[in-house]
Amino acid sequence: MIDDEAVQAVRHWRATAPETVLLDGFHALKHALRFGAEVRAAVTSDKAAAVELAEGLADDLTETIADLLVEVEAGTLRDLVPRVHPTRVAALAVRRGRQGNLDELSKRPRTAPVVVLDNPRNLGNVGAVVRLAAGFGATGVATTGDIDPWHPNAVRSGAGLHFATAVERLPGDALPEGPLYVLDAEGRTSGP
Repeated sequence: MIDDEAVQAVRHWRATAPETVLLDGFHALKHALRFGAEVRAAVTSDKAAAVELAEGLADDLTETIADLLVEVEAGTLRDLVPRVHPTRVAALAVRRGRQGNLDELSKRPRTAPVVVLDNPRNLGNVGAVVRLAAGFGATGVATTGDIDPWHPNAVRSGAGLHFATAVERLPGDALPEGPLYVLDAEGRTSGP
C-alpha cells in the first residue's frame, strides 16, 4: 500500500514536471544540488540505498538528499520516468535561467573558452561534452541545430553537470565571440 507522502509526491511530481528538467539518477541529483539547482521533487524506490549511496559519495549532501527523497513503489517510479536509472533515483529541478546562461557565455573578457557543438546529433554525446566542459572549467557549452541540450537524455549523460556551467542552444549567427572550441557533427575540431 502506498502511504500519503508517496501519493502527495507523485501528485507534486506530475504538477511540477512541465516546468522542470529531469534529473535521472543519483549523480545527476548530487551534482545539481552541489551547483545550486532548485530541486522541486525527488523520488526513489529504495530510499535506504539512496541515502547509503549519499553517505559514501556525497556525505556533505546526505541530510539534504534524505530530506528531499520520497520513497515510492518501483512501479510508480517506472510510471514517472521513461527509463529507471540503476540508482532508482529521479528528481525534477528548475532549469538554469536562459538569460543568465547567455550573459555568462557572452561575458568578456573570458578566461575560459566556450565549447560549441555545431548541429550535434546525439543527446548522449551532448551530455558527455557538458560533463567534460564542466570538469575542465569551460565557460559553458553552446549548441546549434535542433537538439535541445537540456533534453532529459542529455542531462542524464551529463550527470547533472548542466547546473555547473552555462548550457544553451543558440542560432549559428549568435555564437559568443571567442575563444571558442567548435566541434561539428563529423568530429572535426577548431579552436584557439
